[in-house]
Amino acid sequence: MKKIFTLVAVALAAISANAQDYYAAATYDADGNVVMANEFQNAVIDTQNGKSVVTINLNNVTMTAVGGTTPSVIDKDANVSEWNTIEWKTGNQGDIEFPYINGTGNPYVKLTAEEIVTDGVPTGNYRPAYEYYEPDGSKGLPVSGLYYEFNAKAEGTLVLGVWINKGNRKLFVVDKETQKALTPNVDYTLGGYENGVNKEDGSKEYNMSIPTKGTEGDDLYIWGYKGGSQAIWGWLQIPMKANQTYMVFLHSAQLGLSDVEFEAGTSGVSEITSSEINADAPIYNLAGQRVSKNAKGILIQNGKKFIRR
Repeated sequence: MKKIFTLVAVALAAISANAQDYYAAATYDADGNVVMANEFQNAVIDTQNGKSVVTINLNNVTMTAVGGTTPSVIDKDANVSEWNTIEWKTGNQGDIEFPYINGTGNPYVKLTAEEIVTDGVPTGNYRPAYEYYEPDGSKGLPVSGLYYEFNAKAEGTLVLGVWINKGNRKLFVVDKETQKALTPNVDYTLGGYENGVNKEDGSKEYNMSIPTKGTEGDDLYIWGYKGGSQAIWGWLQIPMKANQTYMVFLHSAQLGLSDVEFEAGTSGVSEITSSEINADAPIYNLAGQRVSKNAKGILIQNGKKFIRR
């Protein structure tokens, strides 16, 4: 079954070959082990600045993934003399064939230092303190820690396979120019799976559009039917303007990345008529599983994506 994911990746890459880009950050090998893409395996670690930057140039979109870490030794002026380990690693939601990569570090806007106090007595030693992004952009954008940037040459739709291990952390998609967060389920959507949301037979339930916890404030950026208490894995679908940069990250946790797909000239996944589908061809979902002909959601058949509601 794990080989199906690779087959679907090939099928996705073949759709509208002149307009579509596809990149898998992690895949399965023949033995079912998760393997990260070469770019992340060979990522350069900047130990002086505590970060690692990986750039992926596709035909129509460029992705920059920034991983960071936390200071090991810091002084009162927030000067770092030693950083903890920076790394890229793999993860696997194996029951639905969802491999992903993950970097280290919370995506902070500003690094400061606070003195360690023991039993009310200042020790003269310091530890890191952080300021994090606010959705109105008032505190600025992340400068280190794990975040992703995407810039497209043409207008189109970006689809990201993402793993949210801590469902109670806010997920932001940000217009880098305005520094403001986009509105979930208005400017972009998230479809996929939430831990604990199952069908009657106990298998995972795929949802076309996962809701956010609430409609305003912090709750607007926390996803899930269970109010953000569970892990979520699925696909962010983000309409992009040409020559505009978007950032994607969690507030104070690490966002796993499975794959990247960009289709120029679209504003979303469009439906195709039944006449365009060979009814006898196998059908797969976006997780790479072969599904029944009655399955619903975003499906792939004959190398084409379509929606069945």
